[in-house]
Amino acid sequence: SQLLSDAKSGYGRLIDLQGSAGSGKSRLVEEVIQVAAIRGLMVLHGEAIEAIDQGSFAIFERLFESALRDQHARQSILHAIESLDPHSTSVLSHLFRCLQPFIKTSTIDRGPESFGENRCIEAILKLMQSLATSTQPVLLVLENLQWTAPIIGRMLRRWQAYSKTANQYLAIVTTSQFDSTCKIHD
Repeated sequence: SQLLSDAKSGYGRLIDLQGSAGSGKSRLVEEVIQVAAIRGLMVLHGEAIEAIDQGSFAIFERLFESALRDQHARQSILHAIESLDPHSTSVLSHLFRCLQPFIKTSTIDRGPESFGENRCIEAILKLMQSLATSTQPVLLVLENLQWTAPIIGRMLRRWQAYSKTANQYLAIVTTSQFDSTCKIHD
């Protein structure tokens, strides 16, 4: 409850729920999602799956695919994309096929060096920050991080550092099993 109130006040933060399989993490997340919806937060929910050859940011691809099916979330995502710089939109277009129809392509270099880890992380964080506003705070739920690439943990740590220096209308809840390979905290 405090997590959601803080996000609405511009003090977004991250809560990492860890536990063994069947310990109730998903049930707790369902309750947080229900309360967030009642309080007027937009909920973006992604769940990682155990899969071979899954891209580093597959959890976000599934999150955006799901969100684009909701008319309100779709409009918010499109508005956020329009507010981004051309390089960020180019990176997002490269990372997420589901966003390509909504991104005007540009002549920005699309070579591999343009999509290094830092640029990918920055583009995703800029999109999240553009989505979460004082009039539309966001709850971002990322489940089963043990199935994600380590870059997701690095991205969340970067967001945590940034959130201490600027208003953030974004609350993040993550779940992982105890044996998680995605370390959010050092």
